[in-house]
Amino acid sequence: MAILRRAFSQEWVKGVAYTLLALGIAWMLYSTWQFGTTEIALRGNRAYQIHQSGEEISPQTPTEQSLLVASDMERRKLEGERWNAVMAIGGGLIVLSVGWGILNLHTDLHDQPQ
Repeated sequence: MAILRRAFSQEWVKGVAYTLLALGIAWMLYSTWQFGTTEIALRGNRAYQIHQSGEEISPQTPTEQSLLVASDMERRKLEGERWNAVMAIGGGLIVLSVGWGILNLHTDLHDQPQ
């Protein structure tokens, strides 16, 4: 316990904790923005609209077919980006919680009588 107290009572630990808190918040905000912009783009995608409504279509011309294939490829790419943004939000939460935990340890061990 003495080693832990000595390690977490240093003042630089507090700076590391605040840096992790700021980094976690910034990471979460950026990832949330990325999720929102991807979701907006996805909702404007024709293949996504068809997929969500469950309607069946039969393209009449090769041009229509090509446009639907391109739209579906874009939909799949956007869905992947959306899930990557969700995972990045989770990463930001992890960094935020590690910073919070370090700050709590620093405060608890620094305030205890020796």
